[in-house]
Amino acid sequence: MMNLKDIKKYALKTGLECGFNIMLWFSSVRLVRWWVQRNSLYRKKLDYDWTFGELIRRVVGNYESMFESDIPVETDSLGKGITKKLLNQFGYVMIELKHYARDSLRATKVLHEAHLELKAAKISTQIAKRVKDGRRISGSLINAAKKSDQNLAKFKHLKSAKAPDMDFVRHLANYYAKDIIADYDPVFYKIFKNFAKLTFVRHLDKNLIVSEDSLKMMEEIKHLTENHAFVFISNHVSNADHAPIFFALNRHGIYQPSTIAGKNLDHGFSSKIFPRVNARWLNRGIMLPPEEVEKLKWFTLLWNMPGQRSGTELWKELKKYGVGWVNNPIYRETDKAYTHIQLEHLQPILFYIEGGRSTTGTLRAPKIVIFEDMLDYVRKTGKPVYLGPTAISYTIIGEDKALETARRGEKNISEGDLVSQLSKLNKVTGPDSPIYVHFGKPIRIGPDDLSERPKKFARQVNEYAAQMMTAIGNGIKNTATYLLAATIVKNQYEKNFTLQNAKTDMTIMAKTLEEEMSEAEVEKGLNTALAIFEKKGFIQKKDGLYEILNIPLIRQYGRRIEHKLVK
Repeated sequence: MMNLKDIKKYALKTGLECGFNIMLWFSSVRLVRWWVQRNSLYRKKLDYDWTFGELIRRVVGNYESMFESDIPVETDSLGKGITKKLLNQFGYVMIELKHYARDSLRATKVLHEAHLELKAAKISTQIAKRVKDGRRISGSLINAAKKSDQNLAKFKHLKSAKAPDMDFVRHLANYYAKDIIADYDPVFYKIFKNFAKLTFVRHLDKNLIVSEDSLKMMEEIKHLTENHAFVFISNHVSNADHAPIFFALNRHGIYQPSTIAGKNLDHGFSSKIFPRVNARWLNRGIMLPPEEVEKLKWFTLLWNMPGQRSGTELWKELKKYGVGWVNNPIYRETDKAYTHIQLEHLQPILFYIEGGRSTTGTLRAPKIVIFEDMLDYVRKTGKPVYLGPTAISYTIIGEDKALETARRGEKNISEGDLVSQLSKLNKVTGPDSPIYVHFGKPIRIGPDDLSERPKKFARQVNEYAAQMMTAIGNGIKNTATYLLAATIVKNQYEKNFTLQNAKTDMTIMAKTLEEEMSEAEVEKGLNTALAIFEKKGFIQKKDGLYEILNIPLIRQYGRRIEHKLVK
């Protein structure tokens, strides 16, 4: 018999499913679609079927060109100034690239065979468990097992092939493209956004404060997104970051960006909602666990190319974490080609350059791989790309306790779907907890700014990534909670502090951060932060003093602006 809590949970889930299906139905009604799409903000830029076909064509074509392109020989037909020695060097490079491509295919075959064996074993375990428990085996699970067996048989056959197999590349490109491509539905997004504002994010929209580096910056950004390839580069605090940033952009009539979202969110309602609101998956999961990596020791040689990490560094990482999807050359090529297609069609992209959320609160080091793909678009097309530094800051962070638990290694933070995360954020923030989104001055990167030489290009990628991190860090708001937490940490309050000490030290902290705050503003911010920390159980008021109860979580809030204090 279900208890009251289970009944409420079931009712909520059923209600959300019904609401989701109603939204899907409305978004498919032609009259509604026509009415909504009159606004340029809600017109689709990329057709799913066309994108899918074009993506497969590019990936397969790239590998075909590696294998089938002619290698230059002695000839004077290429014009003056090209010597025989240079031609021979170029020919040698082309031969090396072909070997690299063949080895990449071999690596991919082995990886996918191993991955599918693990997947088949997992499914078999699930079936065995269900049979043992006496439960009815679901048809979907049986079908998944059959499909896994079929794929495994095909991969084993392909593995035995000595020559490069373009059918294999095409098969994998299909396999990955289905997982990566966003099936954006602007009409569904508009309906979902309005529904969300009335239900589980009603406080979020009211709390949102948007700022910009200079007057009319948002107008400039809007113009750039409509006429050039544009990437919003943001820090990452919460799984709910998408919503405040989307709302901030839509307020200014800026088209919905395609968000690069971690595959860990592909479950529950997130798996249905994310692709339709223009989120594309990035699979950072493990294909082969660390204990299986010894079988692929030669695999690290594939990444010993100019501009890549050394084989030794990669080998240590693989032995520690295993082989992931992003180590797979064909997956990387598919994801990269999709990024280029989006940029070519002026589809703005939102990229969290830190990769995942920081469990400590500090800004993480930038993730270079996808950022490098975006800059490679400039070299491939000769067209510029604009990078827009975006900073998001919270007065209350919905996952603060979960992040601290993850920092201690007690729990994985990659849990919960989009609806639950937004609902949680809405619940903990309440009506008076501002969320700040700041847009910095876009940085233009043109073909003249990037080198064709691999090592120099790799260095430039790192330099631009560091430049973006600096711009993002400068844009992070010194919220009331960040300021108070940083004040407590810097002044090393051991067990407690007085209101007057906090006020004095917080005023000094604000001046240290070069922030002009009046005495009234400091007092208002202090009272807000004290109330929030007291409600969350970080501090407790006792005998006229504020007793510190949870210094690790206070440190997490303080570290959000730590980069500003160490300049």
